[in-house]
Amino acid sequence: MTDTENTRRANIQTARDIISIFFLKKRAFSLTFIGVIVGALLLSFLTPPIYQTTAMLLIKPQYSKPLIFDQDSTRAGATYDTSKVDESTLNTFIFLLSAPEVLREVVMKYHLAKSDDERDILEAMDKVRARFKAEPQTQSSIIQLTYRGGGAREVADQLNTLVDAYIRFYIQTYQSTKGRFAFFDDQTQQYRNKYLQVTNELVAASKDLNVIKPDLQKEKGLSLIRDLELNKSQLRDKMQLLRDKNATFNSVLARLKHDTQDTLLPSLPQDAIQGYPALVEMEKSLAQLLINRQRAHADFYPGSKPVVDADNQYNNMKVQIRLQMQQITHDLGAEMSALNSGINDIDAQIKEAMKANVKLTGDALTFESMELEQRMNKDNYVMYNTKKEEARINDKKDQAMFANIEVVARPSAPTSPWFPQRGYIMLLSIPLALILAMAVSAGSYAWEKRVWTPTDLSMHTQLYYLGSLDAAESKPARRAARWSLMPSRRNA
Repeated sequence: MTDTENTRRANIQTARDIISIFFLKKRAFSLTFIGVIVGALLLSFLTPPIYQTTAMLLIKPQYSKPLIFDQDSTRAGATYDTSKVDESTLNTFIFLLSAPEVLREVVMKYHLAKSDDERDILEAMDKVRARFKAEPQTQSSIIQLTYRGGGAREVADQLNTLVDAYIRFYIQTYQSTKGRFAFFDDQTQQYRNKYLQVTNELVAASKDLNVIKPDLQKEKGLSLIRDLELNKSQLRDKMQLLRDKNATFNSVLARLKHDTQDTLLPSLPQDAIQGYPALVEMEKSLAQLLINRQRAHADFYPGSKPVVDADNQYNNMKVQIRLQMQQITHDLGAEMSALNSGINDIDAQIKEAMKANVKLTGDALTFESMELEQRMNKDNYVMYNTKKEEARINDKKDQAMFANIEVVARPSAPTSPWFPQRGYIMLLSIPLALILAMAVSAGSYAWEKRVWTPTDLSMHTQLYYLGSLDAAESKPARRAARWSLMPSRRNA
């Protein structure tokens, strides 16, 4: 067998050699094992308990505008956007959770620092920030909040306060309507007073200017002028007809005065005598009297009674006809005079109506201007009154912490401490103690330059191990003697 084989066999440690290490270093093994167990017991029973509680916030998509300052409705009618909450939004929420305004409220409420010492307050805020952790949950819009502290009830209350403070801070930063109710209330009162003032002025102007509905009144005035113009035109047409009749009758009368022959009356136009049936009858009678007169002159001597009677009757009828026609022309003149007066009256009415319409147009402009001002004040009053109500609702919503953040799981007081957990510590301390004890024993054994086993001889010296008495007893005698008497090559 070569030297290399002898060396390899000499360096092989058996299970007995390994186990013997712990018996050789049983003091170090025992002390380490007991020390770890005692340390675990001290850690379990002497360390102040640390409690941990959690809460969960659901981050909803942002409100789809309008808010109360926007064009449409406010948060009272706001709807949520159906889009998802992106990662940057979640990170913004997480960052704002540790904002100084939020942490300061927790510190001041639970007296974690002196209220008059700003440095102490900042240090307490740093401690609260160190106890607090916020993590977004995978594939969700939920943020999990973890808070650790010294008391079960204390950590739950402080995390509850932190959550409420954060929601108030978020509302104040993004949705706050503080001061807007007072603003809208002031504007509402101002425009209400203006509206009432302009309304009273409008009523007084309506009485003074006699204007109610300018458009209707102007239309009525124009309609009156049109009717008067139409009546005037009709009167003028009628006036022209009467003039024509009067001229015709005057012409006939003039011829009657110069007519000394025994003839009939000059013929009158049919339309001129249609309205005078008595004149028509008198013309018929005159024609018969003329016939009778001609017969009397033919049948009797001139100067005889029948001839004189016939002449008298004929002359009398002509006189009557002339008087009738004179009466007709007189009546026509009177009627024309009446029509002319009517036309003059209509002209005066038209002139008055035109003047009233011009005045109404000017007054209407003033009235419409006041109406416009009244309408604008009314619209502003109604608008600001609506906004005032919306602001009041939003103030109530802010007080109720109405936001697109919902606390889906409130923190509760833990029933057992997060650390130390005695059962888990003692359970883990046993294998840890065994591992450390074995490591210390093995390290102590390896550190000492002593030979405990045949393997140590080759590890720490330049000598070769050939055998031992206990090993020789378990082998055949010849073979044992051979190994005992074989010199090493190196020595040879």
